[in-house]
Amino acid sequence: HLKWCCVTPHDVEGFLGQSVTLQCPYPDEHRPNTKFLCKGDKRTTCQTVVSSRERKDRFRLQDTRSSSSFSVTITGLTQTDAGAYWCGSDSHLRIILYVVPGLLLILVVVTSVIVYKYSCLRTQGTWNRCMSVYL
Repeated sequence: HLKWCCVTPHDVEGFLGQSVTLQCPYPDEHRPNTKFLCKGDKRTTCQTVVSSRERKDRFRLQDTRSSSSFSVTITGLTQTDAGAYWCGSDSHLRIILYVVPGLLLILVVVTSVIVYKYSCLRTQGTWNRCMSVYL
């Protein structure tokens, strides 16, 4: 059995409109138990969003007993999906899900390319040298 003092949260980040998978390990002795994922700040008052006994529209739970873990995939992420989730089988694991706009990923890539081009031009002197180094 897990001690509640030792349960630590895991931060997970997913992109708006995309899918994210949450990993939930459990003790070997919980293999036959019903698995579930609930949402809420406290494990005692969280609301079950999916369990191994029932399916929900955008939430899919898959139990992999051989590795004593289950995963929950959430599709079509919305801002209302962000928050604290608890994995459960008899004990709980807290996961914090952050949903960020997909545009953020594009911004990071574009910014990285611009920074690379600038630093390359500063060190190599010409754009042709930068391209040959990059390729």
